[in-house]
Amino acid sequence: MEDFQGGWIMMITGGMYAGKSEELTRTMRRFSHAQKIGVIFKPKVDTRSGDDCVTTHNGGKMKAVVVDSVAGIRLYLDEHKDEPLDVVAIDEAQFLETDELLILAKELAMHGISVVIAALDKKWDGTHFKGVGDLLAEADIDKRLHAICAYCGHLASHSLRVSSSTADIEVGDDYKPVCRSCFNKAMAQRA
Repeated sequence: MEDFQGGWIMMITGGMYAGKSEELTRTMRRFSHAQKIGVIFKPKVDTRSGDDCVTTHNGGKMKAVVVDSVAGIRLYLDEHKDEPLDVVAIDEAQFLETDELLILAKELAMHGISVVIAALDKKWDGTHFKGVGDLLAEADIDKRLHAICAYCGHLASHSLRVSSSTADIEVGDDYKPVCRSCFNKAMAQRA
């Protein structure tokens, strides 16, 4: 792990099935082994595991505080301000107000608390999630992860929605990891 003085911000990005939640929980386990105290938050809209845990695609689980918004994170931290805290982690951050999350992450890092944020960087149609780029620009550590393309086996940088839905956000497993070339072919066939 990189050695920064005080707090720092880590961004974990990539497409579906790249291992973002797995990397977030792995990082939190490393903090725990070092006797550091942390808390994980996840947005309420992430209903895939249906509980108060961050769940990875390989079945790993780690306890999380479920919040509706960044204000919910602030409220929790305020209610627990007298307890020691070394690291705050946020999974599926693209579902929160990323502009508010950026402000909070900078404040926490300034106060010596490390922040680990996992987020999809692109939507199903290849456009970027609002604010994730700003979080990346502020991060001290940037971990871009890739899955393997479900069609050709190359590195996957996109999440292809396999259902016919055109909703901006649709939580679930109706996605396949794909490389840029296979994504472009599939989107051309959809048009």
